Amino acid sequence: MEQYLYDIFQTSGKNGCADLTIALAMFLSDAREGRQQYGPDGLDYEALHRDYPALEQGQEQLRLFLGRHYADLTQAYRAGDREVFNQAVAQCQKMDAAKAEEAQAQE
Repeated sequence: MEQYLYDIFQTSGKNGCADLTIALAMFLSDAREGRQQYGPDGLDYEALHRDYPALEQGQEQLRLFLGRHYADLTQAYRAGDREVFNQAVAQCQKMDAAKAEEAQAQE
């Protein structure tokens, strides 16, 4: 559900959240309800609602990903460009995959 990471950052900024876990909870609330209360403008909340079961199931992985890559993602978000942010997400995913391969090779 990485396609929603930028929207979670936007939710944080819009609501002045102290951290991204609060923004994630707000974002999941909007997803569960299928309507905008906390999230960014312009998001397809019907599609978000359809994705809610997968988001809820994957929220721990989202939290862990955000925690591991907070600095890189925050820097990319500051560019104000979703594409730049998505490229940073892809780089972070590659780093995670490389670490997983390395860990598996050491076993």
